[in-house]
Amino acid sequence: MQPRRVGQLEEVLRGVPGMGELMVRSLLTYAGGGDFVQGDEHVQHFVSDSIGRDAVPAEAAGHLVRNAAYEMLLSTRYLEHWIRQSAR
Repeated sequence: MQPRRVGQLEEVLRGVPGMGELMVRSLLTYAGGGDFVQGDEHVQHFVSDSIGRDAVPAEAAGHLVRNAAYEMLLSTRYLEHWIRQSAR
């Protein structure tokens, strides 16, 4: 998915009654392209600890994880999975 298309899809999904932020991000994670990162609390916590900040918004955390995966030549899903496993 191209970033612009994901943004458009997010906008449409948020307009659906009962569709909250978590549901939108989960839906995009599992139905979207392989480079989408959910940016939930585990990812946000990992990223905020890694960059030395108190908090990082979900969208920014997802963006940073995606860029880190590209730099390390890893799939974003693999890196996100590793982050979730390390949180346990």
